[in-house]
Amino acid sequence: MALSTSPVPALSRSLADGWDALILVLICVGLLFLLWLAVATPLMDPLVASARAGRWGTFLVRPTVAWIAMGTFLLAIRTAMWTRYRPWASLKDDEAPALTVVIPAYNEGRMVESSIESVASARYPRDRLEILVIDDGSTDDTWKYIERAAARHPGLVRAM
Repeated sequence: MALSTSPVPALSRSLADGWDALILVLICVGLLFLLWLAVATPLMDPLVASARAGRWGTFLVRPTVAWIAMGTFLLAIRTAMWTRYRPWASLKDDEAPALTVVIPAYNEGRMVESSIESVASARYPRDRLEILVIDDGSTDDTWKYIERAAARHPGLVRAM
């Protein structure tokens, strides 16, 4: 059970970079096309004319134009941020920090067992993971499920 992923071969990495570049180019072309439509064609003329005339439709036109402008601006920012994103390298198992997960339970019944199983099945080094399950005086069969999960995962789950 390794936390880190194998390094991507150079060929695959260059193909991924090529796809990223293609997507970036397509987004930029799309933005330039939208800008060209707004400035060089009469597509926006009816909206501009009704805004200048001060008709009742301006209550719809002005917010629409504002939303289009904001949406285009946010799309440009998101695209710029997307081009700068680089994921963090995965840690090796021996570099992972020690982790203690505390699961408090009060009258949880079978649900506490599924919570314990969810944490126990996490992709994390077993020697660096500890699960503390605390029963806060339940009056149902919660303790039975906690003990059953602790027996299934000795050394990993501590029942308290």
